[in-house]
Amino acid sequence: MLLTALLVPLAGALLVAATFVVSSRVSRRIGVASALVTAFSPVFLHQLIQSTSDVPAGGLWMLAVAFVTGAERRGAALGGLAAGVALLVRPHLAPLALPLGLFLLLRPERPWRHRLGAAATFAACVVPSAIGAAAIQLSLYGSPLSSGYGPLGPLFSLDHVGPNAVRYASWLTGTQTPVWVLAAAAPLLLPGALTRLLLGLFLVNVACY
Repeated sequence: MLLTALLVPLAGALLVAATFVVSSRVSRRIGVASALVTAFSPVFLHQLIQSTSDVPAGGLWMLAVAFVTGAERRGAALGGLAAGVALLVRPHLAPLALPLGLFLLLRPERPWRHRLGAAATFAACVVPSAIGAAAIQLSLYGSPLSSGYGPLGPLFSLDHVGPNAVRYASWLTGTQTPVWVLAAAAPLLLPGALTRLLLGLFLVNVACY
């Protein structure tokens, strides 16, 4: 029971720490600022006391980003394992693995042979979890494309795009103030492969919701 009660707070600490690690690859000051913004986000603090998968999934995906963007060769494997566990926690966010794989494949400072090997290693670590998640969905809900929320078709209908866009924008503004819009300037102020990766993850995440 104690471990269960501590799981979400520990995942929250992981999310803040991983955010610092990833952002520090640009500069240490940006790393500290990003970690503080994450730690004191009203949405984050609210979810931190809820027994839901939001914070654990976020922490695991950010851990995957930290591993994948690191300099160590084993980062692709560790990132793939972290992404695989994140996928099991929230299967509908599986598309987030695509920007990570593309980052490894297109990483400019490494030769093609290393890029191909890293991308293949990452995929090999993620695919078993994707198969496992599909098997669980099939066992529980009768289809690998169904979940406890129902079939994917109605959930991802284009009819939801407009209402959800308005809803999430208003929620973000109400909880984070309009300052969150300034994040749109990041790709212009901080160009580079890491910024493109984070922008890709943001866009895929938005598309999933």
